[in-house]
Amino acid sequence: VAELLILRGDMPRSLAHCTSEVQAFLEQVANQRSAETQRRAGELAASLRFGRIEDVLETGLHNYLTRFITRINDIGDRIATDFLLPVTA
Repeated sequence: VAELLILRGDMPRSLAHCTSEVQAFLEQVANQRSAETQRRAGELAASLRFGRIEDVLETGLHNYLTRFITRINDIGDRIATDFLLPVTA
């Protein structure tokens, strides 16, 4: 079940599929400030695309998901800064 919900890119609600979509959307709306956000999203998407369930379970499911949440929150904060907050002089 963990593999299905985390690593299966063909499953629309999996973490792998969702992060791949985030990466694709960021590429479509890229601006001068978003390169680092794109890089981090791409890195996270790649780690899920090429990840193995054995590595997830070895890390511990709770620890793996906690680290994922931290990384996705960082990407969300960067999206807000890059696209939603006003540019200061």
